[in-house]
Amino acid sequence: MTGNKTAEPNPPRTLAGVQEALERSRPARQAPLTEWLGYYQQSTAWYAEVAEIDRGHHHEALYCAEHERGHAEEIKAQISAQQRSESNDDGEEVDYGKNREAGPAEDVDASP
Repeated sequence: MTGNKTAEPNPPRTLAGVQEALERSRPARQAPLTEWLGYYQQSTAWYAEVAEIDRGHHHEALYCAEHERGHAEEIKAQISAQQRSESNDDGEEVDYGKNREAGPAEDVDASP
């Protein structure tokens, strides 16, 4: 299961809930960068929302949101670099959601 294929019916409302939901929705290592980007964007949003709900973990959730935002920015940069370097002879861009090297450039921790 990937973060982009199924949405949580009810968004997590605790820090532990976010971590469990992200574990279930983590893309496969070989998943397209676009899936990883969606995963990190979702995790950023969940952590930021939970920071306001689960007040006992406010600062930790904010840290996690910023950490995940950093991963999303790195993947955006990787996608942009691929788009610049992998355009075909006609100047058309390749579909980077499918045609690319697998996974994020660096191995990313499962935990923030």
